Amino acid sequence: MLPLALSGCLLALAGATLVLRSRAELGPAWSLVPKADQGTGLVTTGPYRLVRHPIYLGLTLVAMGQALAFGSWPALSIVLSTIVPTFAWRARAEEKLLSRTLGERYGVYRQRTKMIIPHLL
Repeated sequence: MLPLALSGCLLALAGATLVLRSRAELGPAWSLVPKADQGTGLVTTGPYRLVRHPIYLGLTLVAMGQALAFGSWPALSIVLSTIVPTFAWRARAEEKLLSRTLGERYGVYRQRTKMIIPHLL
């Protein structure tokens, strides 16, 4: 049980680090409610070089890490069946907003950068 708990803690820590780094990278472009404006520009540095939605990836890692750390398979299934789809839905909504607002610039960024998981999605 200890190796699983330690792995979960490390996963949660990595996720939290990714969330904090991504949030800092966004600076004034960050908002609790999705928004996009030409003034803040398109952030493509830091974690945003690798994925378009690193905060959602980080939050998912935190939730999965906590479930593993406590050895809770029901919690892990909840993360996978509800939290992940919710973040995917929200990311798609943000993508539409960013595409409308930033146009071709965002289209180019979308083509070269994965949505949530580097090298996969």
